[in-house]
Amino acid sequence: MISKASLILFVPAFVIGAESTSQDKRPEKWRHIDPLSGTILFCDWCEPGFYMNRVCTERTATECLPCPWDEYTEHYNREYECRRCSDCRREHEHVKIECSATNNRICQCDDGYYRLFEFCLLHKKCPIGHGVTKQGTPEKDTKCSRCKTGTFSSTISATEPCRSHTNCSVWDECVVRRGNRRMDNLCGTCVTNGTVANARGTNTPETVDNATIATGKRT
Repeated sequence: MISKASLILFVPAFVIGAESTSQDKRPEKWRHIDPLSGTILFCDWCEPGFYMNRVCTERTATECLPCPWDEYTEHYNREYECRRCSDCRREHEHVKIECSATNNRICQCDDGYYRLFEFCLLHKKCPIGHGVTKQGTPEKDTKCSRCKTGTFSSTISATEPCRSHTNCSVWDECVVRRGNRRMDNLCGTCVTNGTVANARGTNTPETVDNATIATGKRT
C-alpha cells in the first residue's frame, strides 16, 4: 500500500540524499536502483514531518513514518531518521518558536543580549560622549557613535542616544557653562551685574558674564 506520506520530486541520478528546497511544491519521484534486481525505480519522497523507514521496491512504495517527539524534517526527504530539535539550553537564551514535526525549535537570546556564533552576549554599552545609533536586538549588538556638535551623552548606556543641548533661551535664561559632547548646557538667570549663585547651590558666589545661575541644575 502506498503511504499517505509519499509525494514526488525528480532529481538527477547523481544527486544523493538531496532534499527539496520548498515545502510548497509537490516533488517528483527520485531515481533508485534496486540492489537485488538492478532495476531502475522511481521512488516517492517522504513529506515534511516524516522520515523514510524503507525505500521503495518493485512491489512496494516508499514507507514513511512520522518523526518521533522532539525531532523534525522540514522538507520532502529520503532520510532514514529525523533531525533532533535544538534544546535552547545555553546561557541567556530562551525558546522563541517551539519544536514541531516540521520545524526545528528556534532559540532566541534574552532581552539585553545578542547572538554571536553560538553564544548570547550582553549588548555593548556606549561610553560617555557617545550615544546609541541603533538599539541592540537578539541578533545584533548595539551601535554607538560619538555625539555630534550640539549634542551630548552624560551616561554609560546601551539604550540612550545623544541628546541635544538644552536651549537656555527657551527658558528666558542664559548659557552659564557651555555644554560639550559629555555634558549639557548649564543655564542660569540672565542679569546685568554678572553675579551668579554657585552652580551647586552653595552660598559662594561666582562671577559669570551676564548671567546668574538659578538654584539647582536644569534637566
